[in-house]
Amino acid sequence: MKKIQLYLPENIYGEFAVIAFQKQQSIPVAVREYLKSSLEKKKDKGAKTLIKLSKYNVDGGDLANNIDNILYK
Repeated sequence: MKKIQLYLPENIYGEFAVIAFQKQQSIPVAVREYLKSSLEKKKDKGAKTLIKLSKYNVDGGDLANNIDNILYK
């Protein structure tokens, strides 16, 4: 684990303080858990997009021309 110094706006710090209190944990632990879950969700989204794209049997040209239709339908 790496140690960093992080400056948070007062309102965000306050939100983490409430979360930490509710879960009976420290603020740094609450921040780490939040960041970890956010990054995992981001990874899942990328994997889901690739799975969705793999269902289409198109060459690069068609994919490039229809990327919006493929991704957002």
